[in-house]
Amino acid sequence: MKKSRILAMAVLSMTLVAMINLSAVGAVTVTNGGFEDPAYSGDQLVLFPSIPGWTFAGTDNAGILPADVTGVWGIPTDGQCAAIWGGATLAQTISGSGTTTFTFFVQGYDSVLTVTLDYTPLTFGGTPSVSTVGGGKNGPMIQYTSDPITIDAGDHTLKFIAGSSWSFIDNVAAAVPEPACITLLTTGLIGLSMRARRKRI
Repeated sequence: MKKSRILAMAVLSMTLVAMINLSAVGAVTVTNGGFEDPAYSGDQLVLFPSIPGWTFAGTDNAGILPADVTGVWGIPTDGQCAAIWGGATLAQTISGSGTTTFTFFVQGYDSVLTVTLDYTPLTFGGTPSVSTVGGGKNGPMIQYTSDPITIDAGDHTLKFIAGSSWSFIDNVAAAVPEPACITLLTTGLIGLSMRARRKRI
């Protein structure tokens, strides 16, 4: 009986590993999410730069703030970041599939930042925008995580749309949220299996 129990636990463990690996297949990735490539110098906004992964559009106030600028305009001293203002946009074509969340850090001048995927706003705790961005120009960078969204295979457009004032954006990334849930589910299945076996003994 003991061997059967060990075998059952081994099978369930292998199922867990397989499910976790499958959840990562086709995972969505973001290129140059920290906006560090290439590195710029100087104390002015670099307007509409050509950087890997990202495209700036809209007003004349969109681009990269070099590390030399951070800490000058009330921007946190955490290195180079993207900056958009007054309806300007920052976009990237991403690929992959599955359920994912998007995370990023942002700080700004008490504005509203909208993030869309294929023109559909991402939600944050059910709210389709990030408001009071960063708590003002002297506030810290704040991390936001979108609600999970399921993405079909193919190319998709991730876009940040500035409100009426500045938004400073950094460390954009995608994450797969399922493994923790799968772990809990599998642990429960193991427990139920062991309980059923005890009743048979």
